[in-house]
Amino acid sequence: MKTEKRILILDQYSFVGGGQTILVQIARAIQNIPTVEQVIFAIPFGGALEDKIRRDFPNRAQLTPIPEVKISQGKKNLFDGVRLLTYTLQLCFRLFLEAFKSDVLYANGPRLFPAVMILSTLLRKPAIYHIHMDYSGLEKRLISLAIRLPYTRSAVAISDFVLERLADSRPELLGHSKLVKVENSLSQSFERLPWKDRFENRLGPINLVCLGVIRPEKGQDLLVDFVESDPRFHLHIVGREGSGCEQWVESLRKRAASNVTFHPFSDDILSLLDQVSAQIVLVPSRSEGFGLVAIEAMAASCLTVVRATGGLPEVAQKTGALVFQDSVADLRVLMNQLVQKSSSELAHLSRDQYERTLKHYGTARFEQDLARLFQ
Repeated sequence: MKTEKRILILDQYSFVGGGQTILVQIARAIQNIPTVEQVIFAIPFGGALEDKIRRDFPNRAQLTPIPEVKISQGKKNLFDGVRLLTYTLQLCFRLFLEAFKSDVLYANGPRLFPAVMILSTLLRKPAIYHIHMDYSGLEKRLISLAIRLPYTRSAVAISDFVLERLADSRPELLGHSKLVKVENSLSQSFERLPWKDRFENRLGPINLVCLGVIRPEKGQDLLVDFVESDPRFHLHIVGREGSGCEQWVESLRKRAASNVTFHPFSDDILSLLDQVSAQIVLVPSRSEGFGLVAIEAMAASCLTVVRATGGLPEVAQKTGALVFQDSVADLRVLMNQLVQKSSSELAHLSRDQYERTLKHYGTARFEQDLARLFQ
């Protein structure tokens, strides 16, 4: 087999979200493979992702700019199809030389898949496709096609939930050798954190935190309804507004009670958690392929509560994250139980989650799983 020295990694966004955090971890894992000499990032320039890559890879980062396409949230229309087609052709033209010089192409987002499929086939380059969530029917058909292409090496799903949903829609993929699972992991900065008691000297309302892009599928509205005028809690919602969700976010802000504070996105989540004296992190997403924010919260010693949707129950099973079903009433029952516990009992729950998270989602396991894709 040819030695694979040059890896081209593509991402479709300029901001830093869960998928982009994983992108950086993928790149770090690939760089630790002895035969790899160079990792090239093809990303949209001018955003937080570019800043993070240049900061995290100060001496070894090679970046090449690509456009960032704007597509409607939710149901797509004809104009979205035209935009995606134009975007695909732009990518193929702009990245042809970089792809030609590379040994493996790694696509970290579905909008990149068509271009990578074309480049991989034309240039006979191995390609890997990272699947972060339960995509739409069209995107699943695209993944099914990609897997059947001769130069596709792997399609990487981040959880059993993502695998099962993909196989439910495309039964021909069930058990396919190219479809593999590589669960996300903690970054090294979270993995190295010591545990600390966030319930020590517990006074006043419990500080609840919700991290992530603010948009309907992330479920922040459920939390605003839950804490409404309840003096036992103060809710901190942290994140940037989702594209196309400005009216929904504005409505959410208007109906939020005085015990809800909105914070802008921060690249330094650890400092922000300390700044607001975070104690419990809530993950109320209506659709989540894995739950990266949940394992990061537990590694940061925050007692963590997740919704029983998507890949979150898998994370809860391994880490002890607490689970509520699917409504404000369900969450209220669980939180009432927590409020009645002593500070030492809450700290014990937090420490158990912390230890189990480090055991199951360490960097070493993630790097070993990624390295197998290049053997």
